[in-house]
Amino acid sequence: MVRTRDHFNFSRIPPNHEIFRQYSDITNLRMENAGKAGLWKVESLDIQDAVTLKGKQYSLLYFNGEEDRKCNGLPKAQLKTFPYERYKAVILNKEHVKFTINSIRSFKHKVYSISVDRVCFNCLKIYRVYPDKNNINKSYPLGHYRLSLM
Repeated sequence: MVRTRDHFNFSRIPPNHEIFRQYSDITNLRMENAGKAGLWKVESLDIQDAVTLKGKQYSLLYFNGEEDRKCNGLPKAQLKTFPYERYKAVILNKEHVKFTINSIRSFKHKVYSISVDRVCFNCLKIYRVYPDKNNINKSYPLGHYRLSLM
């Protein structure tokens, strides 16, 4: 990874991490590519396992047993009820997990408390059509011309 460091941004790694001691001959390794667009931002080098469903929807399991979970659009209180193993089950079992999200909204200057059922976790992109249910690698976007031929 250090040999191809021009593709990575190491600025999020703590300055006392052992990689910086191991490669102390490379000056300014940590901040070398900080702020450059289009590079992989390395969040941690201590990841044991990772499950990534979509962008901003992932779970990381570290060697020390800690978990880091993200899901854009889901309140943190509900995210805490969704452990790392459940992220894995979404992919392995091709699940769709719905959550009821309570929120306060305003319509025409009146305040309402509403509940919305939202599919927060799924292993497939819901805006695409999968013609062969056994092959999730082949899909078409909604409105594709080949869908009218099927």
